[in-house]
Amino acid sequence: MTVLGIGLQHDAGAAVVSDGRVLAAVNEERLNRKKLYWGWPRLSVGEVLGLAGIHPSDIDLVAVANTTHSTYAPDWENFYPTDLKRRALIRLSKLGLARAIGGSQLGISSYRLLNSKRLRYFETHRFEDFLRSEGITAKIATIDHHEAHLASAYFTSGWDSCLSLSLDGVGDGYCSRIAVCRGGQMETIHKIPFYHTPGQYYGFVTGWAGFTPGKHEGKITGLAAHGDPDSAIDIFRDRISYSEDKFSFVNHGMWGWAEYEHLSRRLEPFGKADVAASVQKHLEDLVTRYINQAVEETGLRKVVLSGGIFANVKLNQRIRELENVKEVYIHPNMGDGGLGVGSALVEQAKHFPIVPSRLDNVYFGTDLKGSQIENELRNGGLPFQKYDNIELEIA
Repeated sequence: MTVLGIGLQHDAGAAVVSDGRVLAAVNEERLNRKKLYWGWPRLSVGEVLGLAGIHPSDIDLVAVANTTHSTYAPDWENFYPTDLKRRALIRLSKLGLARAIGGSQLGISSYRLLNSKRLRYFETHRFEDFLRSEGITAKIATIDHHEAHLASAYFTSGWDSCLSLSLDGVGDGYCSRIAVCRGGQMETIHKIPFYHTPGQYYGFVTGWAGFTPGKHEGKITGLAAHGDPDSAIDIFRDRISYSEDKFSFVNHGMWGWAEYEHLSRRLEPFGKADVAASVQKHLEDLVTRYINQAVEETGLRKVVLSGGIFANVKLNQRIRELENVKEVYIHPNMGDGGLGVGSALVEQAKHFPIVPSRLDNVYFGTDLKGSQIENELRNGGLPFQKYDNIELEIA
């Protein structure tokens, strides 16, 4: 069975999975040169089919990540605009409506209904037309965001039995999901509404420090090494905490722009490095408590991780050092760029028994030959030197 997996949102891309094996995977940013491109991966679809040697008519199923998908990208560069819409959303958040919508199961159900593909008929129809124009006539299935994350990590981990946990900002109404994985099957046992994600605060600090939320969080991780984590950590502890009784992060603050403005005022006296160190330390404390509880409650000490928050390598180190965690595996493309692979694996597992196997490598994209590189350098008028032992020269 051959499945084309597609991610339409943050870091959009496509992948081809056949009989449980990843044949090709490419993200659109690599082809159109737009970092973390959000939208239809038009170039990626053709590229992965070519890399896998698959004719469009050979695709048995198309798996699209996100049941509430939208190809309309947020304006990352102006994430905190000063306009009437911003003021209205701030007021709604202060009134507590954001908490009611994003922090409860009823709110999440409403969110998923209002944003479901049924209510985005025209957009979904246009995407189907695009696939048909490419010669792909297979049935289209939509996959839950976090289910795709969980599958991407479990089925490429090589572990038959483990705990799979996803954690990010938001996906189909949730920020996290946990599944018990055994014998090629995933059983969801827990999930947390998006309102309570710790990722919101990391994004706020990214914007507050002058970088672009959704793109530059890694700069905060690096900056954190130069600051004092105790300087501003009480501010973050006041806004978001972790509760073992609720088995959840608990956002005591507001959502979006309202919380960003509140936080910005409180952080004003502190230096950027100290704030980065504080939010990093608090993130580590929150997430390690969450994973520790999940391991204790399930007894599964092998943990596989996915979701954009696990792009944070310092956090991953803390998780690996937990006493009750035996081993950790993180899907190589843990963010939304891995949803194409994950959604394809979800559908494969429904129709074809998959034995989890560890990836031998992560080179599923376009391979550039030495002659191609040299031609590009010459065409661009760039100076270069070629070495027989380039590793030694670099060292």
